[in-house]
Amino acid sequence: MNMSKEEKIVIASALICQVLVIFAIIILGNMYFPIPDWIMKIYAGGMITVFIVIIRHHSMKK
Repeated sequence: MNMSKEEKIVIASALICQVLVIFAIIILGNMYFPIPDWIMKIYAGGMITVFIVIIRHHSMKK
């Protein structure tokens, strides 16, 4: 995986933002209204899929 430093920083910061958003949704959501489990599973699955696609895209760029 040959990525420039900027690309690594962008991907890392995007992932950190997603994790923070997920935690905020879980914490705030459970305080005011319970979020169905399947919605969280779909959201987490979507994030993992996007991350895998980004990694594959960058590794094929070589």
